[in-house]
Amino acid sequence: MKGDKDMANNEREEVQVEKIEISPAVEWEQARAAIEQLRLILDSEVEYLANSDDIRNAYSPITWVKLCRQIRHVTEGMTAVRLATEGKSTPVIGAMTGIHPARIGAFRAWNTRWRKAIKHYLTIQWRKREERMADIAFLRSIGIAVEGDSVTSEVGA
Repeated sequence: MKGDKDMANNEREEVQVEKIEISPAVEWEQARAAIEQLRLILDSEVEYLANSDDIRNAYSPITWVKLCRQIRHVTEGMTAVRLATEGKSTPVIGAMTGIHPARIGAFRAWNTRWRKAIKHYLTIQWRKREERMADIAFLRSIGIAVEGDSVTSEVGA
């Protein structure tokens, strides 16, 4: 019992909330490189799905539904933001794509109100140091500039 309690306390001490300082812009050359890498990975997986008889054994119905919903969400967001930046209105985007207007509004809001939300959104909470460092490395890899090599830490309660 006491050993379990000590182990839980030690794990709690390792868990922290990180307040990440980021630049107000995306480093687009790094982002383009990340996009290309993601495209190659996605192309490879789509190729597998399209041409492999093993797909029947690869996914459970729950995993398949979850992955398809995530991919649909990502592609809807990309489409909605692209069409909005081309000057299309929410009703026009909805008519063109079938995306519900509330979802289009949410994508537009994320794209225009990011400065207020980003500090909260990029706070890495309740993670161990190696996980937090991996998250910071990921942010940098996709073009989000994390200021300095250190971040402000607060012990989570």
